[in-house]
Amino acid sequence: MLNLPDRVLAVIKAVEAQNRDDVQKAVSACLTELTKQNLLTPKVRSILIERGLRHTITDFRHSANTEIKNRPWVGKVQKPRVTSGKAMRDMLVNSWMRYAIQGRALGEFLGAELIPAATREEDEANGKLRIAKLIRRIAGQMPKDKMVKEVMTDQQIDGMWKKIK
Repeated sequence: MLNLPDRVLAVIKAVEAQNRDDVQKAVSACLTELTKQNLLTPKVRSILIERGLRHTITDFRHSANTEIKNRPWVGKVQKPRVTSGKAMRDMLVNSWMRYAIQGRALGEFLGAELIPAATREEDEANGKLRIAKLIRRIAGQMPKDKMVKEVMTDQQIDGMWKKIK
């Protein structure tokens, strides 16, 4: 997980378990404990910073996509007032506003950006499919009245994840 050393993960897991109801308190307690145990090495700091940046970028993209999708004209077919000529052509040309991709309207992409954008979308979709396969595999081994954390160990879940293609 995140390529962090096992000792660091153990500290984070223990502190998180003690602070389930307060994320900020858990973060502060983790920093304190990791510092106390001299585990905040440059490598660990780098991994944590990268993870924080990745999370922040994902939040920004989500906000941008949500904003685009919530525009009053996006995804709605509007009845044209003019059914031929320039007005009709303009309405059809501007339909690119309906498609929000990676925080941008489709029409804002350069041709050179389209294939890389499609690849990123495919990678994201493949990741979602892999997670769905993991969930299904875990569901097949779970009693209906238990939580995953009560039944499965991290090692079991990690082992399943590695087997899923």
